Amino acid sequence: MTAVKIAHIYPKYDRNTGDHFVQMGILRLLRERLGDFEYVPISSRRDAPDPSEPVGITRASLPCIQGCDLLVIGGSNLYEVSDGRWGVVVEDEALDSIKTRVLPLGIGSGWAFGVPRLPAMPENVASQVRRLHDRSRRGGSVRDLLTARELERHGIGPSTVTGCPAQLLAEEPLRPVGRGIVGVAFPPRRMYAGPALSPKRSRSAGHVRRRLLTRFFLGLLKALGNAKLEVRVLVHDAADLPLAERLLGSDFVYDASAARMLDAIRECDVIVGFRLHAGIAGLSFGIPPIPILLDGRSLGFAETLGLLELSVPLDPDAVVLAMERVRLALGSGRRAWAPVVARRDELGRTMREFLASAI
Repeated sequence: MTAVKIAHIYPKYDRNTGDHFVQMGILRLLRERLGDFEYVPISSRRDAPDPSEPVGITRASLPCIQGCDLLVIGGSNLYEVSDGRWGVVVEDEALDSIKTRVLPLGIGSGWAFGVPRLPAMPENVASQVRRLHDRSRRGGSVRDLLTARELERHGIGPSTVTGCPAQLLAEEPLRPVGRGIVGVAFPPRRMYAGPALSPKRSRSAGHVRRRLLTRFFLGLLKALGNAKLEVRVLVHDAADLPLAERLLGSDFVYDASAARMLDAIRECDVIVGFRLHAGIAGLSFGIPPIPILLDGRSLGFAETLGLLELSVPLDPDAVVLAMERVRLALGSGRRAWAPVVARRDELGRTMREFLASAI
């Protein structure tokens, strides 16, 4: 019997381990559903080391896609629009020629930290996403409620809210406190800002937000140290290493292997999330996440999982609020995250029902 052959478009060469947590979650779900299959990974962007390597949905990748039984598109923020483009390179002629069944899986939108508003989805992008949903038996699976609303606003559907595939890496129950390790995801360098010498720059809205976040991050580390708590700073992206070394020396955890970063997350007892996927992966292990509401990605995650009241907004009292939530998670208040784990499990059932009807 010939094995099923699945092509998967995702940010294959991204150095952010969060994207690879999502890929690992998708592989777990597909193997659970289909058993063994032949896996064909395709980068979502033109970033392959070999420029001749097929990427996205293009004339070059079309023969590879057509030779597969299923095309899965799934990576964290692929529906996020930047400079009029979304996260997958698509040539319309190639898209219209696809005969292979398509499965958009667990994709999110939102907005990035630097642009604190939901960018409009250009019609050319909406048209491509709409056609992909039309090629799936069940439309698309989306990561969060915010993404579902955004697609509906552009007449794209149907969409099923299944949560992020990285939430389903382990699906462990709410875990009791162990050593009391506080995991703190290191913020991306684009969110960091030192003091500005230019008055014009120091007054800009973007710089003000970055300075607020920078003070929050460094202030939180100081407060955790003063409280004699064991802290593990988790650096998720190789691009952030120079900044992490400048600020922290060698006092952080980084590994290019997504599996080893997951091991480091698994040893924590609470995750303060300056990056989205640290908290998502931690939740899969039954570890309470404390999202920092920096952007539309974290807001969508918190809303969908019922985490808004346990999150921390970006404001001058953020350190105090974050410390309150850390103490809650490490004490008798840890049970406040039990409904969050239950919601994760509910979304896991929805994901499996979606896959059963879509594959």
